[in-house]
Amino acid sequence: MTSIFSAGNTYTYAAVRSLYGLALEGRAPGFLTYCTKNGVPIWCFCVVMCFPFLSLLQVGKGSAVVLTWLVALITAGGTWPHEHGQAFELWTDIHVQV
Repeated sequence: MTSIFSAGNTYTYAAVRSLYGLALEGRAPGFLTYCTKNGVPIWCFCVVMCFPFLSLLQVGKGSAVVLTWLVALITAGGTWPHEHGQAFELWTDIHVQV
């Protein structure tokens, strides 16, 4: 049980700090850079904690459809820009050679 909490704490910390770093670089919305007086990026924490609570959708029988759609959208959103970038590079390389 301790290892479960430890892993969850580690991944939460890493996700919050990664999102905060992205916000500082301008790759995420600026409101995510707000920190409490103790230095906790509170809005990053709130955004990160939305995803574990979404896993509670699996408790209900009918909500599995919602979770399946959510996983599909996130997967497509993560792979589409990469594939689109590769297609664009191929297109520009072909036009440079011609």
